[in-house]
Amino acid sequence: MKSYQINDSASTSMSTTRPVLLVGRGTITLSDNSPSERPFDTQISAPTKRSPKAKRVSVGAATSSKAKFNEKSQSKGFQQSAASSCGKLNADVFSDLIPKKPYCADNLDHGLQIRKKSVALQRRHLQLNGPASFQWMVHDIDRPGAYYAHDDANLPQPNVIMINPANNHAHAAYLMKTPVARHNLARLEPLRFYAAVERGIVRRLESDPYYSGLIAKNPISDHWRVEWRREDPYSLGELEGHLFERDMRPDPAKERAFGAGRNVTVFDELRSIAYREVRGYKSRGADYGDWLTRCVELALGLNRQFPVAMNIAECRAIAKSVAKWTWTHFSAEKFSARQSYLGKRGMAVRWAGHEAESTTEPWKAIGISRRTYYRRKKEGTL
Repeated sequence: MKSYQINDSASTSMSTTRPVLLVGRGTITLSDNSPSERPFDTQISAPTKRSPKAKRVSVGAATSSKAKFNEKSQSKGFQQSAASSCGKLNADVFSDLIPKKPYCADNLDHGLQIRKKSVALQRRHLQLNGPASFQWMVHDIDRPGAYYAHDDANLPQPNVIMINPANNHAHAAYLMKTPVARHNLARLEPLRFYAAVERGIVRRLESDPYYSGLIAKNPISDHWRVEWRREDPYSLGELEGHLFERDMRPDPAKERAFGAGRNVTVFDELRSIAYREVRGYKSRGADYGDWLTRCVELALGLNRQFPVAMNIAECRAIAKSVAKWTWTHFSAEKFSARQSYLGKRGMAVRWAGHEAESTTEPWKAIGISRRTYYRRKKEGTL
């Protein structure tokens, strides 16, 4: 059993003592009017550190993707981090790490509104990630005891956790040292790696897998109990180091795709269809606008397979990326040249080391005519 040191200024200045509750997490002083709940208004020091476990080394697809992230790939697949220019993370610098005009709301049942940052920061819920990148990795821990979820899952502490005092559910967010781009010019490998890490943390936390991540609790709002647990942002590699390969393994069922995994699924399926259809559009004399419209329709259709679909802007960005690349690189001439090259390469492999009989003339070696040789070969008498 671990114990917490309670630093309650009220108890030190008065001679009276408050009732104490012994729980599995430690010793917590309760308020007089709430003897059965864990209060978050007392200052609780960090828990005693657990005994270290063997270092986990993840292998497989996610690790192989990580190995490809050299300086060149990061310059193309990641965006410049705002966190590095804002200093240590806390409530004072938080406003520099969200979109300029985020979605926000006080009551989610009344819908979302787009407001300037100064107004959105006064609302209970707001958008943390902009449409072009993943600056935050947010998880919805939709169960009581969310305060201890990262300790229970043996995961690194989030940068900030926002707890609903009414039910002890929470939103937890990791700040990315380098935001992962997801616009139409973004590279797919960094997005795949981000999706794998996000999937692994969701499974370990047992958080809501269908949480879209668009709206989160506002850590500056007084409506939530907020803890800023870490000042420095995380790299994807640092988070991946706490996960097993099985945690990050993709689920074969499409209906189980969530978070950034939806972007990857739609991209892979859309490009496969586009490769087959683009030449037909060009041969019919269609222009790029027609082809882009077709790709957007396909992307929106593929997006419907998820229980929690992506927003339309994300689908359009994926469709634009696929449409532009396929329209530029696919044509009837290039397709014919490609097929010719593949055919010649296949024939070269198939007939490697083979020497034609017209060159060796084996009938001369056995003293018969060419015609007799092939007749006997056909009859099987040679």
